[in-house]
Amino acid sequence: TLGTPHSGSKLAALAPGRLARHLLPCSTIFSLLRQAPPLEGLPCAAFVSPEDDAVLPTSHLLPPESWRLRITRPVSHFSMLLCPDIADAVLAEVNEMAGVASEPPYVAVRQVLP
Repeated sequence: TLGTPHSGSKLAALAPGRLARHLLPCSTIFSLLRQAPPLEGLPCAAFVSPEDDAVLPTSHLLPPESWRLRITRPVSHFSMLLCPDIADAVLAEVNEMAGVASEPPYVAVRQVLP
């Protein structure tokens, strides 16, 4: 996951729309997630910025204990999606979990794109 509010965000109360209500810490979805059994045998990682500006309290960014926690450099919640170094870290993590060689297959594509 990337900047996911694993326990919801109090700031969702300020967002418009029905979807935002589902991101409140007291919503049904987070109650169900807390009751769900751990994902056995499935590698999981959460990338968390120490400066997330959309999840309050920031402790709600923390994943379940069985997950790998990866702290990124300080970036805002939404800009995580656009940071090449964080994308590289995510791809490296996925490759490591899959047992793939350290050189990711997207390098050649990057050389072609501006």
